[in-house]
This record gives sequence, structure tokens and C-alpha cells, in this order.
Amino acid sequence: MSNNVSNTMDLIKKSTSPFIYHNEVNVEADKNNKNLSKDDVLFLYNQDTFVLSDLHIVKMIAQYSFLTQIQIFSAIQAYLNKYPNIPLVKDVDGLRNRLRYLTKSALIRRYHFQALDKNKNQLKKQSYYCVSPHGYNYIKRIVNFKEKYNEYIAATPIDEVFKFLSTGVVIQALINKSSSITFTMNKQVYVKEIKSIYDIYGEIKNKVNNIDYRVLIEPFKLRYDKNRMTEIEWKNNLNERIDFIKTYFSRYSADVSPYVIFSCEDLEGLKQAMKIIKDPLEDYLDSIYFTTDAILFFYGLDNALIKVVNDKGKSVLYCEDSIPFL
Repeated sequence: MSNNVSNTMDLIKKSTSPFIYHNEVNVEADKNNKNLSKDDVLFLYNQDTFVLSDLHIVKMIAQYSFLTQIQIFSAIQAYLNKYPNIPLVKDVDGLRNRLRYLTKSALIRRYHFQALDKNKNQLKKQSYYCVSPHGYNYIKRIVNFKEKYNEYIAATPIDEVFKFLSTGVVIQALINKSSSITFTMNKQVYVKEIKSIYDIYGEIKNKVNNIDYRVLIEPFKLRYDKNRMTEIEWKNNLNERIDFIKTYFSRYSADVSPYVIFSCEDLEGLKQAMKIIKDPLEDYLDSIYFTTDAILFFYGLDNALIKVVNDKGKSVLYCEDSIPFL
């Protein structure tokens, strides 16, 4: 293990993701969430209760499926760096205020949950946002939102929501390194090799030195709601995801270079991910990275992506000085 990997592992050990499922997660709807009619929402729009800049915020949340307030602000900063003329709120207090109005206007919904602190022995209140059917219809008509949407997205179980939030952290860290990156989230693909439909939590596209890259962001979560899913079902889902990743590497032509980043919840999860996928994905290890959303959020991307390589029959961890798709 190289020195920079040792430092990375120490930072991973010190940092805790808020997106770890536990028995006291206790999801609650915000008191400002509203169920309004189409006419009610149209009245608010005509009264300028929400305006064009607000709809760009709604569009950003829709692109990620789920976002926390901090993630929304990060998305705004990245968007303004790329498109400075787009009207968007530019400060945290202003964003907080607009999110409150958007929630009361029934364009977005806010949910609270209890997250573990850094020592994993106390709880702290966190929240995330998603877009309502009203919100999707307005951004579709006014700010050119083209993606399909799921009107029942607010019913997504919290352990699944955590996967999207974790994926969002990874994507934002990558975008902060390379503004040319584009991404998609919550997309379904049909894999003809195994005749099944799979969810892509997140995927980025980038072109570096005339090479097209595709990078699948795969959240790896050991903890899940055992009242919702049995251990056998969880293991079957994991095996299906591994099969899907195999096809992911083989589906692209020689003109595209595919990679996968496993986003883990903590040091234990990272070690388990490395152990579980090492044999079934052995042929692709050179194109696989491991990280945690917490180290990316608190410390950034530098030396945060870890690879497992075979060195004379032994598995060795290391961090590359440069990432090919950035």
C-alpha cells in the first residue's frame, strides 16, 4: 500500500457519510409540503410566487432525482461556472428562502431523516428534496427539461434514496474537476445479453485527448431496510448488479473507454466491495475505482479514488496521480 493510499484510508476512516441506512433513520415529510391543484399552482406562478430562476433550481433537482440543500448549492455553482448568464440564486441564504417557497408552491417536496454523526453513535437531522409532478410539468414546459420522470419518485424507500444522494456526491466531485463532463442519473437500460432492465444510478461522459469515456457510478451499500428486503434478495440484487457491470464493460465499442466507480458508505463498506467484486470482475479491475462519498465531500477528489491491482499474485491498493477520464 503506497503512502498516499494510507493517507486516503485514514481520511475515509475519519469521515462518515450521512447516507448510511440505520434503524432510527425515521423519514418525515416537511410541514411545508403542499398538495395543491393545477389551478392553485398556476395562480402562484401568475402571481410570481415562483419565477424562472426558481424553475432552474427545480430542474437541477430533477436531473439528480434527489439532492440535499448543500448539493443543490454545489450544483448551482457548477452550473454558473459553465453558464454564467442563467438566472440563479447565488448565496446560501437566498437558496434556502427559494427552496421554502418552492416547497410551499408544491413544485418540490422536502423530507427529513436522522443521519449518523461522525462517530456513528448519535443522530443529527438532515433533509433532501425531490420534484413533484407539478414541478416536472413546469420545468418540461418552461426550462427545456427533456428527461422522463416518475410521478411516484417521492415514494422511493430511504435506503434507495441514499444511493442516489451518494451518487450525486461523486458526480459533483467529478464535475468540479472537469467542467466538460455531462451526466445522467436514474436511467433505465435494457441489457439484451441478460434480457433484463437495469437502473443506472449515475453515469458521466467526458472526452479527454480525443478519447470518449463513460463512467458508471455504482453505489455500494451494505446496510439496507431488512423489513423491506430479505438478505437473500439483497444478495441476489448484488449479484445481478455485478452481472450488469460485466455487460457494461462489454457493451461499448473500441471507440469508447468504460470505467466504474464504486461509491461506498464507509471504510468497512469499501473493504467489502473490494473483496466481493475482486473475483467476478477480475478482468476489469484496471478500469474500476473505489471511494466513499464522505471523503469526496469533505476532502475532495485528490487521491480519493482507489484501485486494486494484482502485483505478483498479491492485491495491492494504490491511487493514480492522474485519472484518465478527467
